[in-house]
Amino acid sequence: MGDPAQLRLAYRNAKSSVDLYISYYRNQRQGKELISSGNVLVPELDPIWRSIGGHPRLVDFGSRQITVNESQLRSPSKNLLVWRWYWLGDEETTNAYIAKMVIARKKLLGRNDDGAEIIIATSYNESPDEAVPVLQGYLRDMMPEIAQSLKDAEDR
Repeated sequence: MGDPAQLRLAYRNAKSSVDLYISYYRNQRQGKELISSGNVLVPELDPIWRSIGGHPRLVDFGSRQITVNESQLRSPSKNLLVWRWYWLGDEETTNAYIAKMVIARKKLLGRNDDGAEIIIATSYNESPDEAVPVLQGYLRDMMPEIAQSLKDAEDR
């Protein structure tokens, strides 16, 4: 118990591709928790990937908005724009401290401690701005299904 369930999917069409990664945590315990210093996009000494910047971004995808942590990753052969955030049932955040507080509050109220990290990524050539409409379109099309799948998992 407590090991994350992980989902990794790649979506492709004629113009672009988006990778989706979801790590879903239930019955969290030390070392098997959503918020941990070991949950990083790229380890500092990774031999291939380098993080070259990041900041919060407000994303509008139709019926609602969320804030994501936007990061740029670079390897010798590829550039990625990555959006990342935490889903905590009725709440979403990019802030690890807030996520920890939400989980603690849920536990104190006798509720489950389910939570997930959602990551989407797509490649770009020259500028990360090329990738923004791709990720935004993906969220507009797929976020209702992602949210429903997470809610269904929480209700089990």
